[in-house]
Amino acid sequence: MQRGTLDIVVLVAAIIVIVPLIVFWAIALADLANRPDWEFPPSYQGPNQRIFWIFVVLFLNVVGATIYYVNVMKPYPRNRR
Repeated sequence: MQRGTLDIVVLVAAIIVIVPLIVFWAIALADLANRPDWEFPPSYQGPNQRIFWIFVVLFLNVVGATIYYVNVMKPYPRNRR
C-alpha cells in the first residue's frame, strides 16, 4: 500500500473505534445527569453521590463510563414511565 492509502485506512479504523466509545461516554453522562437520586444504588446514596459519579465518568472517560454502566446503569435501570 502507498502512504496515502495507509493513512486513510488508519483514519477510518480509528473513527470506527473512537466514535462508538464517545457515544457510550455521552450516554453515561446523559444518564447520570437525568437519573434521580433515589435511583442510584443504596451503597452510593448520600449527598455527594452524583458528584462522585461525575468525577468518575469525566476523569476516567470511557473506563469511568464502563464502571458507571456496570455499577449503576445495568443493575438499576431507569423507570421510563
